[in-house]
Amino acid sequence: MVGVASAQSCGPVRRTIPGGLAWRTRAHGRTLPLERAVRAGLVAIDATRRLDDERARVYVDLVLMALGEAARTAVEARIMKNDKYQFIKNYKYQSDFAKKYFGQTRAAEKAEGKAEGKSEAILVMLRHRGFELTPAQRERVLRESDDAQLNAWIASALTATSVADALGATAATS
Repeated sequence: MVGVASAQSCGPVRRTIPGGLAWRTRAHGRTLPLERAVRAGLVAIDATRRLDDERARVYVDLVLMALGEAARTAVEARIMKNDKYQFIKNYKYQSDFAKKYFGQTRAAEKAEGKAEGKSEAILVMLRHRGFELTPAQRERVLRESDDAQLNAWIASALTATSVADALGATAATS
């Protein structure tokens, strides 16, 4: 585990203050050799775990912004694999990676889960009405991710006379 004591290998710095590590990373993160930059980034991020969540998130974002692209990619990969960095949630990120990864990932996961739920509801409704779906029809419903189309199929499944009738409904275009 990377700890505050490991900061000694990153050069003289206020090792007990996460801000000192963050600022050192900011000053040298793009000029250090890759391995040292990754180590410095991880040491700085690890030191933030002693802070309250809000301050820690700011320092993590600052460190990520300070690293060169290769080091940032390596640090981000390690952060994503390690549960000890879960405190990074619910922060309004400044770095491009954080904005993209955390914002888009959460939105995409939410949309995907919503689509899966609606797809399953359509299948349940059609089965409950006594319709048998072919594997191709089932796959079509499960593959659909467009919210408007799924809503059209839900409405149609209530009154359709066949699976083909229910899945023939299309989303209204405006």
